[in-house]
Amino acid sequence: MIEKATIATLIATFLSVGFSGIEDSIDEIQNEATAAASVMQERELRTALEICYSKNDSYPLSYDEGMIRDLYEEDCLMSDRIVYEITYTPSISGQSYKLELK
Repeated sequence: MIEKATIATLIATFLSVGFSGIEDSIDEIQNEATAAASVMQERELRTALEICYSKNDSYPLSYDEGMIRDLYEEDCLMSDRIVYEITYTPSISGQSYKLELK
């Protein structure tokens, strides 16, 4: 009888610790996936900005989401949907920019 109770206790302990570890792993995987998606989104935008620059000899002069619209209309982006909030500031001359994803 004691052996069955001990085995049941060990199984219950393993399951609770095992599921807790799985939940932690899921959160970690989601955080890593979010960070990777953010990096990919930023890389896509920077590539589109460089394509735009090569076509027009300047970066888009509109700010924030206006830049997305401009890049999409010039066929530099395949979609005008951006998942992350962006801050885009072009220089007055259009020769440089600051881009930040949040």
